[in-house]
Amino acid sequence: MSSELRVRLSVLVILATGCNGADPTYGLPEDRGMLLTEDAGPSIEELWPPDNGSLAWSADGGEVFYQSRYTQCGACVDLIAVNVETGESRTVVSDLWPPYQLAASADGAWLYFASRPDQTVYPDQDVGVFRVPVEGGTPEHVYEAEFHRYALSHDGSLLAVGGAVFDIAQATPTSVTMGEPVQFSPDDSEVLHLGEGEAGITSVSTGLSETWTEAPLGLYTVGVLWLAGRRELLYVEGSMFSDDRVERQLMALDEAGNTRAITEAGELGVEFEATASSVSPDGTQVAIWFNTYDTEQPPNDEGCGYGQRCQQELLLFDTATGDPSRIGATVVEHLGVPQNSRPWNMVFSPDGSRLAYFLGPRSIYVQDVP
Repeated sequence: MSSELRVRLSVLVILATGCNGADPTYGLPEDRGMLLTEDAGPSIEELWPPDNGSLAWSADGGEVFYQSRYTQCGACVDLIAVNVETGESRTVVSDLWPPYQLAASADGAWLYFASRPDQTVYPDQDVGVFRVPVEGGTPEHVYEAEFHRYALSHDGSLLAVGGAVFDIAQATPTSVTMGEPVQFSPDDSEVLHLGEGEAGITSVSTGLSETWTEAPLGLYTVGVLWLAGRRELLYVEGSMFSDDRVERQLMALDEAGNTRAITEAGELGVEFEATASSVSPDGTQVAIWFNTYDTEQPPNDEGCGYGQRCQQELLLFDTATGDPSRIGATVVEHLGVPQNSRPWNMVFSPDGSRLAYFLGPRSIYVQDVP
């Protein structure tokens, strides 16, 4: 490819393989980041799609929360906090049914999580949203409902879940028109939600919803850039599982339905498949792990498929200019769908200085953001 990114990639390949070309592989220099743990759960097969919050940062960015490995033993899962500076871990709470969608409150006091045991088998087990003090303690059942995801307001006072906005302090739900909630607006007055092939916005005060966009098929949604007075849906053109030969391009769709290209045409090749992504808290950067090429061959636009050793690249983009930089790389074996060997479930720290992500089925890494 003729893009600046591909030129830099080619230079790094030469560095990685040596001047005499004796090394038969064409991988980039390895940089997975700092390993936090190799025994986290769930695996990607246990939680798919892998975007329901298996990781969460503490409010001060000093710890990463995750769940222990689940071994089909019922209520036997722990929530664990690991210090990103020392690597020391501690148990926040034990003996849970497998939780998902972890979220730390902005005031640093609570760790929220959802739980949905099979009540046909275990009818006495509670379902819904729970919270536990960050320093440890007994979980509190906040809201009872069966659902797939929830959203916590920025000020920590509201939950959007199951067709309702719930006032946590008053313990009162308000019915609203809403699909699966994704996130609150910066002032907590609206909720972004996903429905049948569309993204919508629900007003907290009126409970009414309006369609933002009908999500085009074949797009990989990177995230939402939502700041005061600005709302954009970020996506990569072309599906992460698509067989079409369309060059990938990072795009943005604003609240009026207008699109803009963040990266130039040809900046990302047809082989670039996004597997994990996150938008920085200030909206200035977006990080994406891409599956690119087979390292047993020189870089090309054929992509990397099942059974091959695939180059993974962690790219950081400026959301205003599209300028890219590579901040991580590794090689993994493509194991099919779900690809439990590839990076998944990535989250920026609250100050945007670090990224945490799963890489492989059980390992969590942290990467510094320049």
